[in-house]
Amino acid sequence: MVGAKIYTTVGSEEKIQYLMLEYSIPRDHIFNSRNTSFLPSILRATHSRGVDVVLNSLSGELLHASWQCVAEFGKMIEIGKRDLVGRGKLDMDLFEGNRMFVGVDFAGIFAHRPGVTERLLERCMDLYRQGSIKPIPSVTLFPGTKVEDAFRCMQKGQHIGKIVVSMPSDPDLLPVTPIAHPLSLRPDASYLLPGGLGGLGRAVSVWLAEHGATNLIYLSRSAGRGAGDQAFFKELRGMGCEVKAFAGGVDCVRDVENVISMAAKPIAGVINMSMVLRGRALTQMTHSDWETAISPKVQGTLNLHSALSSHALDFFVLFSSLSGMVGRPSQANYASANTFLDAFVQYRHGLGLPASVLVVGAVEDVGFISDKKAILDHFHNIAIHTLRERDLLESLQLAIMRSAPPSPEPSNNTIGFTNTSQLAIGLKSTKPLSDSTNRVTWRRDIRTSMYCNIETTKYTTDRAVDAGLRQFLTTVAANPRVLDAQSSADLLTREIGTRLSCFMLLSEDELDVTQSLSAIGVDSLVAIEVRNWWRQNLGLEISVLEILNAGSVVQMGKLAAEGLRVKFGGEAEKCKAAVKNGDDYFSMKVM
Repeated sequence: MVGAKIYTTVGSEEKIQYLMLEYSIPRDHIFNSRNTSFLPSILRATHSRGVDVVLNSLSGELLHASWQCVAEFGKMIEIGKRDLVGRGKLDMDLFEGNRMFVGVDFAGIFAHRPGVTERLLERCMDLYRQGSIKPIPSVTLFPGTKVEDAFRCMQKGQHIGKIVVSMPSDPDLLPVTPIAHPLSLRPDASYLLPGGLGGLGRAVSVWLAEHGATNLIYLSRSAGRGAGDQAFFKELRGMGCEVKAFAGGVDCVRDVENVISMAAKPIAGVINMSMVLRGRALTQMTHSDWETAISPKVQGTLNLHSALSSHALDFFVLFSSLSGMVGRPSQANYASANTFLDAFVQYRHGLGLPASVLVVGAVEDVGFISDKKAILDHFHNIAIHTLRERDLLESLQLAIMRSAPPSPEPSNNTIGFTNTSQLAIGLKSTKPLSDSTNRVTWRRDIRTSMYCNIETTKYTTDRAVDAGLRQFLTTVAANPRVLDAQSSADLLTREIGTRLSCFMLLSEDELDVTQSLSAIGVDSLVAIEVRNWWRQNLGLEISVLEILNAGSVVQMGKLAAEGLRVKFGGEAEKCKAAVKNGDDYFSMKVM
């Protein structure tokens, strides 16, 4: 329209034909956007001069190639974000030729330069009314139920024109993620937290204060004399929450009744987190060992139930453990106590009273095991999924909301008894149950057959690939020196390339593992999926930025090999020692 000579780059033959037919761009003005071959081609076409304006969205080495296409006194207009956000570097010597580099983010112009925005939009509309510009006629349409497919299509970078998602006339046809209802606790009530001064209890306390609790009552044997208790109470008071701590045990009915009578405001909720571990093989377990472990949960819960029978409680939450569901060596007493809690919830519901039980697995970032690296390593080695603080608190909110007794109306459930007030979290494995290296205690439990079926469906497509990778990792664990061979990096490159092809909906033949990731079309969305696969299948941590900066799939293979070398080389002896001493130590220490 303004008389400019246009050179452009595209990624497929289909796009070449489209530009030639729709916009009459000569074939010798169209180059490849997937690699740097466009640089010598453009310099050749312009007799080594370059072009006056480059409109660029390529990244990495392709951005640098675009920068070298700019002629003296020319400009490069950068509309991509990756190198800007990733703090990419630019060769400074080209500025000597009075070249200009301009980063354009129209969202910023729209927000801070409304006058410029108005002028540009008016100009575009004038050009449209004059017929000088027109909408791109090519549209790829996806129904609203296939939004993920639309993003996959965009990630491939092979579409022409716009990708449009159409919404159905009936909104019920759209899959909707349930929205968690906000929890609002009563400022005119007290909340009783037996055993609430441990690591999990402190996280729960802060969470309660954040959701409106203004009076927290603790019953523990230390009664605020433990390390850091007073500093913790000061923190809660700074959040506007009054704190009272009473010395005693929840298994003593007099202590429980005393706490309730001393409450400044009526007690509206209870969260019993009391626990004592006394792990020992059943044949060696004394009666004292048995009583010590079950008393806080069994007698303590009975005491709370009796002492608060006349109180109108909003919730009555009991903290249980997966050991009560699937068992654990040397924890028969603790498992029995937790099984009692599961049944006691049904008993209270039968009386029309609120109750719920939260069955908690291993939490890695708060609580007892958060600073026990040997225990965490042991869990990771035997494929136990570990929870985070957020998992615990979100599940606690659900347990509180499900504490009310169920409706007396008959249930439509035809598959047997279910109790929605019993919520188990953490019953998950980081490896397929069919994996021979998986050592979770419940992998052969008949009650997990549904888990096995879901897992089988999930892994059917990739079984051959995953089996080869698992076998390789097993070999590396036994002999980390295997990673010194080039064949190991090659195998990891193939595995990563196969997975990347799947994520980007490409055939393996289409993927060039030596090409830059940006040229392939890897963006932050794909990188997130690669990171999750990397963590789950290789057991290694990697950031999205590290993936985007890796260069190529070949370099990612080398990066994976180096990570495995550190993991299995440096930690091998520690892991062996932990596993060797594990049975007695872990049964004594882990919930």
